[in-house]
Formats: sequence, structure tokens, C-alpha cells
Amino acid sequence: MPLEIPGQEDNPGRPPAAGPSPYSNRAVESRFRFPLTRSLPIDTIRNVDNQRCFVQNRPDLRCRTTVSVPAPENGSCAEERSVQGEWRRPRPLWFSHRGYHETAVENTEAAFRAAVEMGFPGLETDLRLTRDGQIVLLHDATLARVAGIDREVAGMTRRELEGIRLRNGERLLFFDTFVEAFPASFWLLDVKPEGGDATIAALEGWCARNDFTDRLVAQGSFLFWRRNQEAAFKRRFPTARCYARRGECIRTAIALLLRVPVFSGIEAGRIYALPPRIGPATMFRAPFVHEIHRRGGETIAFLPQTPQEHRAALRAGFDEILTNGRIVTEGEGAES
Repeated sequence: MPLEIPGQEDNPGRPPAAGPSPYSNRAVESRFRFPLTRSLPIDTIRNVDNQRCFVQNRPDLRCRTTVSVPAPENGSCAEERSVQGEWRRPRPLWFSHRGYHETAVENTEAAFRAAVEMGFPGLETDLRLTRDGQIVLLHDATLARVAGIDREVAGMTRRELEGIRLRNGERLLFFDTFVEAFPASFWLLDVKPEGGDATIAALEGWCARNDFTDRLVAQGSFLFWRRNQEAAFKRRFPTARCYARRGECIRTAIALLLRVPVFSGIEAGRIYALPPRIGPATMFRAPFVHEIHRRGGETIAFLPQTPQEHRAALRAGFDEILTNGRIVTEGEGAES
């Protein structure tokens, strides 16, 4: 079901399906039923059944969910697989930055599929709103870089955007399609500030209609660029995990470098991003991570580039690692 803002009249999206929402939280103890209808081979479902959540060789990543594959047209029974465990975040939690886009366009299903196949438990993406209230996954305000079309997505409808081909013939991805295609992933959602208030309203309305709030909070974490937008979001989703904004992270980094953490402004429950370096100073240090943890915060290593930086992030003990490359372990190199 497409995302929409209640009251919008020119929404070209599909009409709501009869009966319970396919996104509904079906049970109290974090058991979910979720239809997988797009580009999901049954071998992938079997991986979920084997408690790998789409992720090969990652037995530490477990989720508690029930996934369903609709019955085929020949009338045979739909297959259903269950995964025991909980929405437990692995540490570190690796996020693929806009998906793995070495050979695919960023923020497309192909890029995210490549990341999942590489073993990423987390997918980072960007949220923007279309003219008719649909949430589309796109970093830039315009289509110039990914499609060669100098138009803002805020002035286009979902139907128009669905007709556009990107490089390699790929298409733009929308939020409802994204969570349906990758139900076992964790999602780092960067809410772009232009139209951010309307994006939040659209997200809230869609979650309410589809009984998706619990899953959004359990699997999602959120970055807002404006304080007032984050405050509005937290009023609607008070237990959501949010990242510190750029100014907060700079303040924290400088305080740590100057060894005056009392001035760091670290708040319990927030996630602080540290880059590999600030000038000549290395930021991927265990004492810095420990200080943030001691004050109740969490940490994310922001875009390590070299093999050495990836390994430094692992040794420092970051809670999360956001990368354009691949997952590495200590002693391994990294492809960037």
C-alpha cells in the first residue's frame, strides 16, 4: 500500500486492500506476519527459516518474525516460514550506506539486495516526500545525478517517478516497497529536512493504517537534520532511536579530543557519529567510544574508507559501522 498523507486528493496510489493490513503486528511478543510479494526467491525465505535473516554466515543476527509468501495462482498453499529469536541488534551493527552501489544505483532495490547478499544486517537510506505524499528513497532533492533529469521529486507524483528509469534500467524505490522487500533488515532512515514535517506525518499515517509502528521502532533508527522535526517525530514515536545531529557530533568529538568530556553534551540514548579523522587526529579510538558509552550514548563509525580504518572501528568497539564498502573482520582487508 503506498504511503500517503490523509486528505490528499491527487494520490494515484493503489486502493487499500480489504481485510487486515498485510503489515500488521500479529502478536504481542514481537511475532510479525509479513507478506513478501516482490523479487523474493524461495531460497531467500529458506535462509530466513534457518535463522539467518537473508544473511549468509551471520548466525548472530536473529529476528523474531513470521514471513509469508502468498499462494501461487495455481491454488497451491502459500508457504510460511518462522524465525525464532528476537530483534536483537548485533554489535557492531553494520549498515550499508545507500546499499552497495558499486555496480547498482544507490538507494535502489538492486543496491540493497547486493548489500544483503554480502551479509549486511543493516541498510541505510534517505527519505523524501513526493507531491502526492509518497515516501521515496532518494538522497538528492533532484533526479539529476541518478537519472539525468533536473526535476525535484517534491514536485512529482509517485506515478511519474515510477515511470522513470535510472542508470542500468533501475527504478526508484518507495518506502512501502522497501520494507516489504527487506523485512528482516535493520533500517537507518535519514529524513531529509526539505519537507521533513510532511514526511513524518506521512510515515505516521502509514504506520497507523498498517499496524507498523512496533516494527518501525524495533528495526529502525532515525537521523533528523532539524531539531524541531526530530522533536515532532519523538512525540509520535517516543521510543525511537535517533542519531545526534551534525553539530552535536562535532561538539562531542572536539570535547573528546581536548579531553574535556564534561563539555561533550552527550545525552543518554542518543547515537553519536565519529568520522575516521578530524584533521590529523584519529577518532576511531576505544577511549572515545568508552566515554560516550559511560555517559549513556551509543556510537556509529561514520564511513571508514580504508582497510585500516575499518579495522580501527572494530577495535574501538563502535556499536554501529556505516560503510560504502563491505563487512570486514579484524585481520581482514576491506573493499571500498
